[in-house]
Amino acid sequence: MKRKVVEKHGRQWWVWGVILLIAFAILGGGYWMYYQSIESAVYSTPFFFRYPLSDFGG
Repeated sequence: MKRKVVEKHGRQWWVWGVILLIAFAILGGGYWMYYQSIESAVYSTPFFFRYPLSDFGG
């Protein structure tokens, strides 16, 4: 009877580990997609709008 409890407990930690791994993968993928969208938005704007006029001596 004790053996089944130990096996169930060990399996439970394995399941939680897989769930955490999947959660971190989803969060990391979401962050990467967000970073890519921000980067493309910044670099798609014209050069003139990215820098203040004071940088050009105006």
